[in-house]
Amino acid sequence: AFLSASAKMTDSPSPVVVQSSDSPLPPDVRRCLEYYPDLSGLRTLREDFSPETADYSSLCLEQVGLMRVLRWPEQASVLFWNWSGLSAARWLIEQGHKVQIYDERKDYREAAQILCGGWIRVSSPSDPLGERFVDGNDSFRFDVIFAGDQGLDQSDSNSTLVPLVIDGLRSGTTVVVSKPSGKSSTFSTSLAHGDTRPPSLASESILALPGVSEPVFLMREGFLFEKPGAWRHLARFIDEEGNPRPPGSPPMESVWAMFEERQKFPLRKVPCFEVLYEQNRLTGSPVQVDFIHQAIGERSPEFWTETRKVRGDTTVERRATLETLTPSALKGSTRSQGVDHVLGSETYRAGKTLAEAWLSALSRNDSAGFLQLAKEFYLFLEEESKRPEGFAVDLIPDNLVIGGKGEIHPIDQEWRCPATGFDEKTAFCRGVVYFLARNALQLDVLPAARQWGPRHRDFVAHLCTTVGVSADDSVRNLERFERRFRSATLKRFGVIAVASMLERRFGDQDLVQLLCVMAFSDGREASRVLVRFPIGLARYGCRFHIRFSEHAAQGQQFSLIFPSWLSKPPI
Repeated sequence: AFLSASAKMTDSPSPVVVQSSDSPLPPDVRRCLEYYPDLSGLRTLREDFSPETADYSSLCLEQVGLMRVLRWPEQASVLFWNWSGLSAARWLIEQGHKVQIYDERKDYREAAQILCGGWIRVSSPSDPLGERFVDGNDSFRFDVIFAGDQGLDQSDSNSTLVPLVIDGLRSGTTVVVSKPSGKSSTFSTSLAHGDTRPPSLASESILALPGVSEPVFLMREGFLFEKPGAWRHLARFIDEEGNPRPPGSPPMESVWAMFEERQKFPLRKVPCFEVLYEQNRLTGSPVQVDFIHQAIGERSPEFWTETRKVRGDTTVERRATLETLTPSALKGSTRSQGVDHVLGSETYRAGKTLAEAWLSALSRNDSAGFLQLAKEFYLFLEEESKRPEGFAVDLIPDNLVIGGKGEIHPIDQEWRCPATGFDEKTAFCRGVVYFLARNALQLDVLPAARQWGPRHRDFVAHLCTTVGVSADDSVRNLERFERRFRSATLKRFGVIAVASMLERRFGDQDLVQLLCVMAFSDGREASRVLVRFPIGLARYGCRFHIRFSEHAAQGQQFSLIFPSWLSKPPI
């Protein structure tokens, strides 16, 4: 049973939203698409979809990342065949490419028209252009064809697409196939083993995590086998059996080291995009990167970033996503409420992290070694705090690589702020808190983690005492900093306060959900935030920090939905 608590913001009625009777798209989805490039509303809507309702999250902006994986000729001619990631079509148009869309789904044809307007030609099996595709009576020449998984293994669609693709490959076309479950499709088999198979057909797989609908991380599969330690990127998303990794469960380093030694990784179920091309028709692979990581999510648009490693380069480059979308986007660092957003290049490093070293010491019950590592971490932070350009914010154990001589190298440092607002004591506390949060399930089974007390707060207090830092002061300062940092960089969030989170007991793995909903006076889609937290904290009381998506309309009603056995919260 669930209860809800609501608070009225205004008594003005919500307007009635009228949807055309022949429109297959829900009105909220239509409105979200009109906000391009900010398509984050689709992610919010997904939380409300019932099993019978379509999920349109594949239209999200992360699809653009796949376009950045490929090498593009000038003014390329592109075909999207039943391809769900249509935000990519909009990006290609804005880059000067020519796009055509063929789709058997009426709702996605409408989505394409909303996103791309009159800049593209959208066809279906029933219109003249679509009939020309299906009948195979026209010799179309495309530079790139994107083949979606929708209907890919159905005989009609398959028999239509395969000849088109084979002719294209022989003429130098690059073909990208969506494979949500990572398994081979009838389509891929037809190309690989058919009598008309192109003579020098080559392929590369682009791993797409957490999935092909929202590919936050894209990595060339071959990079796993070429670069020692590259498995660390993959292991953040999948476990040792190839399933999605549960939150709070870190990779088992020894197992992944064995995978690397044997050159066998658990990839069978990993979603991917397969890139096909004729070696005799192209100069090199059309895949130009080793990996791309996109940070969009709930960030404010000015802080969307793309971190990319070009194939064979020794550096990674972080750039603003808006810079890749619009030519007028600002370049370089930007500042918001005292926090600098740092773009540019840095050396690529893929070694053992400080977090892995901490877990290893605790697993061996080596308390002395663990505390020594904590002291070295604090000394490192003291040196970093002296930098004139400001203090890097994300100097947490996950973002610190240990070199061959024990030296510490920071990676992925995207934020800086003045040392006066964020000192080494707060940074140390932040590093320990993030270590606890990201490795909670693993720490639950390590007796050494609870040797200083049953709660996460005891763990933080002992480490702070070890390095001569006041735990209470550091937690308070960290709380203030996190609130300021989130407010400066995120447009929507729901988190449990640091002080409340530290009351978690080791081993408390049962979670409870709190759903927060803000409805607006103009009838637009409500903004929703879901917070999961350990059930034990509910017994003692806890505090949350919530921000809903920015909205020009007035808030009309705020609701909390929670298990009925919880006491009613103050609003």
